[in-house]
Amino acid sequence: MKLRFLPLSITLALALPLLSSCNAFLSENPDSNLVDPATPTQVQKLLIGAYPTSSISYLSELSSDNILDDGVNNPNTSTFVEDAAYWKPIRNADDLYDAPYKIWKGCYYAVAMSNEVIQRVASLGLTDDVSMVSKGEALVARAWAHFQLANVFCLPYDPQTSSKDLGIPYVAERVVSLQPDYPRGTLAETYQHIASDLTAGIALLERYPSNYSEDLKKFHFGTTSAYAFAARFYLYYQNWAKAEEYATKVLGSNPALVLRDWSAFRTIPRTDQAYGLAYYDTKLPANLLSVSTYSTFHWQITNGTNYYNSRFTHAKELTQNETLSTQNIWGKDDAYLFAPFVYVEGNINKTVQPKFPTFPSSSYQTMDTPLTTDETLLVRAEARILQKKYDEGIADLNLWTSRYLNDGNDPSNPRKKTFTKDEIVTFYNKINYDSKTLPTLKKKLNPHFAITGVEEALLHHVLQCRRILTIHEGLRWQDVKRYGITVYRRINKNSNYIFAGQLESRDARQAIALPQQAVKGRIVQNPRK
Repeated sequence: MKLRFLPLSITLALALPLLSSCNAFLSENPDSNLVDPATPTQVQKLLIGAYPTSSISYLSELSSDNILDDGVNNPNTSTFVEDAAYWKPIRNADDLYDAPYKIWKGCYYAVAMSNEVIQRVASLGLTDDVSMVSKGEALVARAWAHFQLANVFCLPYDPQTSSKDLGIPYVAERVVSLQPDYPRGTLAETYQHIASDLTAGIALLERYPSNYSEDLKKFHFGTTSAYAFAARFYLYYQNWAKAEEYATKVLGSNPALVLRDWSAFRTIPRTDQAYGLAYYDTKLPANLLSVSTYSTFHWQITNGTNYYNSRFTHAKELTQNETLSTQNIWGKDDAYLFAPFVYVEGNINKTVQPKFPTFPSSSYQTMDTPLTTDETLLVRAEARILQKKYDEGIADLNLWTSRYLNDGNDPSNPRKKTFTKDEIVTFYNKINYDSKTLPTLKKKLNPHFAITGVEEALLHHVLQCRRILTIHEGLRWQDVKRYGITVYRRINKNSNYIFAGQLESRDARQAIALPQQAVKGRIVQNPRK
């Protein structure tokens, strides 16, 4: 075998021998067309591997304010969840799909496959439509994998500090060295590279039609899913105008046509497994990208009676004080068409909204739906508010709440589901800020940009809607980092949740520690202070 043809040669300082990667690839893919692809269709098949198979959702949820600690008397725990929940370097978790080692390895594997496609299209002189679509997808997928890594292992983007903050190695070429040694660079450079790949990839996807069949399109980046990715990326990049522009391309002139029909859950069997399958349905226009992943998170989320790591969950007390069942602007308790499942028994205390299906063929395999139209609508709402387009942003928020909330239990007095600017400002202004001793849904915001008093109230509403919509998905952790929200970790002691630790704005621990195997050469560890 010629090493220059190996798409799996990159392990990026993970101490995995090159030939072992080669042998593993050959064992799993004996078809010579995959080992040395030479035609447009063969090259395109490599993109199956261009999507990380380890999700960042579980690690991100554990790091955020979306979990409570049930206490030392709950034996259902592990060093992984304990370290993650208290922002420590994670130990003894190399074999876990949700831990840093496999996230790092899986993302760079995906990068390697993207690079292989880009290299082959160039070296083979392929200029046909299929090859151009493949190159466009590969560029977007490469940007996505690096974006995932940055969201885990870097601080939030801040134009005042990101030219000094550590980035992640941005690998934009095929790697053939046995010991690649890439610098981490800065976060500003990482974001510049992501923006460049996104721009080039989207241009190709817009110009050349996709050749994927309808049943495969949602498993690959196309124009719409790439737009949704770009909208989120530019929101994090603090380019509000571009975030709005790309979100509008996703949503079209009538967003209601592409949002999820949450009322459909009323006709689905009331089991967490049925809900998980229905949520990820790739036929739905609301689901823009589906990724096959390996995880243990769905053991907790889509199997409510499973005790797995039940010490750290989205507990009932959290919902009552901060999320689903607290006094929101729309009321409290039983407000949602996507009704949560509440499990409280023995050492289980969790409220779940099943989003990850389970499969009998593999207990570890599930499906991740990282991009949806509903989340993109809230991206646009936030971007509009930050541009002082308050009425347009509120209209987006009202569209979402009008579809996500139920009508209530009293037909003669239906639930109020849309709100004016004055109503939003009045509601959030009267709530106490979350503190060590008083948990509330209103957090002190310390973003890396200026906000006015009116904007603060509207942003509280956006962030609460995002928190409700994306429970279990990990996006709350990014919102915490972007807005400099202090996380108060609370632990159960004698049936009372008390303060046990905190993580403040721009604390160095917001950048999760790299797996130790990756810290080699110019790849330095994240500081802890």
